[in-house]
Amino acid sequence: MKHIKEFDRFAGDYQKYKIIQSKVARHLVQKAPYHGRRILDIGAGSGEVYRNIDWEFERFWALDLSANMLRYHPRENVETILCDFDEPGCWERLAGLRIDQIFAASSLQWSRDLDTLFGALSQLAPHVSMALFTSKTFSTIHAMLGIESPILDAATILGFASRHFMVDYEIREYRLFFAHKE
Repeated sequence: MKHIKEFDRFAGDYQKYKIIQSKVARHLVQKAPYHGRRILDIGAGSGEVYRNIDWEFERFWALDLSANMLRYHPRENVETILCDFDEPGCWERLAGLRIDQIFAASSLQWSRDLDTLFGALSQLAPHVSMALFTSKTFSTIHAMLGIESPILDAATILGFASRHFMVDYEIREYRLFFAHKE
């Protein structure tokens, strides 16, 4: 996972520029139909999901592959888990935790096998709330550079999700504007 090396390397800088990820996490938590007591946050990073939870919970596990990102995560009533969500060993470690809700905001799109990952998630907890970026993310930049997005398109993501979950979804569009550099 090449992108993880970059997140790990630039974890401090990432905190200043996670504008969209913060909005996504806030929306995901606010719209969650269930308020879990034993929560797993996949791709927890610096704790945007945690900071938006406004109900009491018993346990909170913050899972990420970047140790440097987890350094910025709040620690109160939190157990951090360093592991790769694409590795079966990761799910074996989590199997006995009695998780009742999973959040995943802005991380799962990096999976090498999203269909298998969704299958693992569906077995781990009865309530899953997730937000994934699609191939439309940074489409303008990709077009300018003449490259394909490394992320799956929305139809493929929804197809995989529908095989494992009762899906209620919305597609949201966020816009960032950058100063034009020539």
